[in-house]
Amino acid sequence: MNRENFIEGAKTLSTEHGLKILDSLRKGNWVIASDLADELGMHIGTATKSLTSLHKCGFLERRKSKRKTRPAYEYRLKVDRIVLELDLEETSVDVQDDVSMFYLSFLNSISHKATRMGWASLEEEVARELGYDDESFADIVAKELFPENDGQRPDPRPVFKQFVSKVRKAFVSNLGESATLRIFKSAAKEASEDYPEICEKYHLLEDVEVGRDG
Repeated sequence: MNRENFIEGAKTLSTEHGLKILDSLRKGNWVIASDLADELGMHIGTATKSLTSLHKCGFLERRKSKRKTRPAYEYRLKVDRIVLELDLEETSVDVQDDVSMFYLSFLNSISHKATRMGWASLEEEVARELGYDDESFADIVAKELFPENDGQRPDPRPVFKQFVSKVRKAFVSNLGESATLRIFKSAAKEASEDYPEICEKYHLLEDVEVGRDG
């Protein structure tokens, strides 16, 4: 898998609905975006974007819908096992994408942990404090860390540091300092366990704001 598809697959699978979509597709039926949106309680635009992304990465088959409705694509799983395998020979020597994978792991983890503490009712407030309206945390992360700018990708570290600082302030204002620190420390630990070599080599724990309070 080339670098572009690796990042695309990782971004899609790390969203709130990523694994739920795969679980639904395991049934083996052809589905259209509206079916998936109804089943999982998600916006049809999110379903369409996710299915398109997974197809682009080679995980799904696609065909024109045979239903007597408006034109649409149907999708089903192409494989029984999803593997994000990066062909290093096709990549450059820079480490931007490796570092970004650690960041995605960390942000995905704080999202899941906050959900268990009442994130569902807080997400709208946090998104507003981050300067967004009617956007999910996963979509905000994608826009902040992977902006569209004519193919030029910024250095992820300063981008991430600025973003995570804003996220931390938003969490603190909604959950309090103590709860926020617990969530960030636990998420940092999980991300470092997912990517230990990258984390250690590039000192990435310094980027996630877990040391300022002890």
